[in-house]
Amino acid sequence: MKDTVLVFHPGIQHSHQFSWALNEAGLLRLYITGVPTSNGKKKSFAELFSLHHRFALIPADKKFQFLAFSILRRIVGSFFGFKAEQNATWLFDIIFDSMVAVYVRLTRPPVVVGYQNACLFTFRQTKKYGGKCILDAAAMHQSKMPAKQGSGRLAKVIEERKVGEQQLADMILCCSDLAREGYLLAGVGAQNIHSIPLGVELPSMQEVMSTGRSESNTLHVIYAGSVSRAKGVDLLINAVKKSVEIDGCDIVLTLVGRIAEQDFVPKIEACDWIRHVDFLEQRKLFSIMMEHDLAVLFSRGDSFGMVVPEAMGCGCPVIVSEHVGAKEIIERFPEAGWVLKLDEGKLAERLTNICNDRDGLGRRKDVAIAAAHAYTWQEYRAKIRLIISRELERWGTHDKRGHQTEIGSP
Repeated sequence: MKDTVLVFHPGIQHSHQFSWALNEAGLLRLYITGVPTSNGKKKSFAELFSLHHRFALIPADKKFQFLAFSILRRIVGSFFGFKAEQNATWLFDIIFDSMVAVYVRLTRPPVVVGYQNACLFTFRQTKKYGGKCILDAAAMHQSKMPAKQGSGRLAKVIEERKVGEQQLADMILCCSDLAREGYLLAGVGAQNIHSIPLGVELPSMQEVMSTGRSESNTLHVIYAGSVSRAKGVDLLINAVKKSVEIDGCDIVLTLVGRIAEQDFVPKIEACDWIRHVDFLEQRKLFSIMMEHDLAVLFSRGDSFGMVVPEAMGCGCPVIVSEHVGAKEIIERFPEAGWVLKLDEGKLAERLTNICNDRDGLGRRKDVAIAAAHAYTWQEYRAKIRLIISRELERWGTHDKRGHQTEIGSP
């Protein structure tokens, strides 16, 4: 069972964990990425040059790190702002896909794993020689997304590409049962779609338990992510405003993340109970989370929402909307948080109730930590190894002993 699967991603998302899992199973042919990975040993030039890199035990001869688009994207963002950077990212995804398609035409890997808006050309090329295509869908189905990606002609191109990728995929992987339901409703066959919850990196238990939270009556609430309507930040601000100004609650709201829509700026500046912090490196984000009492992700549509188990792992129970995939964590561990309808009134009511029952919130801390530790990357990689090995056997790329067959082979 060797040199079977090509994984490619113009950025990274969780593709490094997917590739790591395949390498553990002896299935990885090559991992092509726009963000470098480190194996914990001597860093490559690419890792030293990049602002971000991820840990993954993938040998150097099994990965190709193409950083040009990541660098260009940051340059565009620095000079032209967040929206221009987003549009550049989607455009670079398409160019990256066309480059990988050339590589696939020359090398003919039996199985390819691609990511949304970055694999249509490669999937088409793979199908020409009978190879198999896996779409690792990090986002919701486009019909369920709260906002279109891109603007103008680019938005139409992105949607058309996503439809094409889904039609060509022999298997689709989703991040949650909620995301899977969206694809099923869109007509994807149940046999071809799997839900695999993501894992998270967490601070140690010692760090969490040794961090002292404020003893004041102030309820410290944190949100981490893009400051946008799609993420429900407008609903969150309105709900906190009602709890503070009408119900008399003492709440401080911390927003961590880039402001995606500029009309949020005056709203934030007008509220002395809002603290805004720009993008933070993960360890710094954990430090801030550990100083808070409660986290909220009231998104209009999130396929998973990694910030949910991350906040739980920092000792914060979490409020999520019913449109957040990670609600399944709270459904499995009910005392770790709350799942609410997408209604700012319901959210305000819950915040006020929590303010009036701080002891009840404190009792949920240990459950939240335990819930987060049930969603590790080790568990994610184990599920990937199991599902991919089973599918390779079913497709005929490998026999029951794990030996590669001629189907899809060069």
